[in-house]
Amino acid sequence: ESKPGTELYFDGKSVQSRLEACYDYIGEIKKAMLIKDPENEFKSLSSWNDELNMSHYKMQQYYQGIKVYGGQIILHGTDGMINKINGTYFPTPELTDLIPSFSEKQAIEAAVNEISQSTYYKELDDNNKAFLDYTGPESELIIYHDSRKLESEQLAYRIEVRPNMVQHWVAYIDAKNGSLIEKYNMTCSDGPATAQAQDLNGQSQT
Repeated sequence: ESKPGTELYFDGKSVQSRLEACYDYIGEIKKAMLIKDPENEFKSLSSWNDELNMSHYKMQQYYQGIKVYGGQIILHGTDGMINKINGTYFPTPELTDLIPSFSEKQAIEAAVNEISQSTYYKELDDNNKAFLDYTGPESELIIYHDSRKLESEQLAYRIEVRPNMVQHWVAYIDAKNGSLIEKYNMTCSDGPATAQAQDLNGQSQT
């Protein structure tokens, strides 16, 4: 959603002043965004100018140093002025316990187990890994909103797995109890994909 109506000027020659203007802009609308601490909750990812000489600044949302998955915004400016924001973000999380009860290793094991129940799984040898530029399952601790629902925020691991030479899967594992939140096949394909997640009654559906 765009948030027009606020304009903040910056020194076009200074990268730092542009970043400060971005934070000032978010600060002006943080109450509407339900964001408590813009400078600590958003980190700059990239910036660029387009063919119309408009400036764009992409930022990733974090909470206490942990990525808020799916939270990215882009601020836009022209003629030395920030004047618009769009993207997807979440209100400042209310989570108080950000210490995982399950280790990264345990979460990866759980993800591999879940994925192997949905597709053919074979440990890749070194040659196959080199061909795929794959070293093994990759894990990241995140704050995850299941189905983007605000009330569903939870500490989770996002784990990418190559179960075989063809497929590329992602699983989200609850960092507190090790349960599966969601899994899906993200392989590029013209055919149907398989996914699994919990419904409103807490039952697993495929």
